[in-house]
Amino acid sequence: MKIAFIDFKRASKMLGLANGPLQTAVDAANQWMEEEAVTVLNVETLRHTNGTSGMTSTKEDGIRIWYHRS
Repeated sequence: MKIAFIDFKRASKMLGLANGPLQTAVDAANQWMEEEAVTVLNVETLRHTNGTSGMTSTKEDGIRIWYHRS
């Protein structure tokens, strides 16, 4: 048995200049899991950190699903 992962990013909006809510990634992941015969092992939140001049910000970019095929 081999494990694998797949990432789901938040959907783009405003001509790709901004991202939609994290729920768009969750919805896409749920749809994928319904279509594929996989056993989910773990789900992680993907985060992006930006920083300049000593100030940083972190936001959720999507989710990663670790799985193996049933």
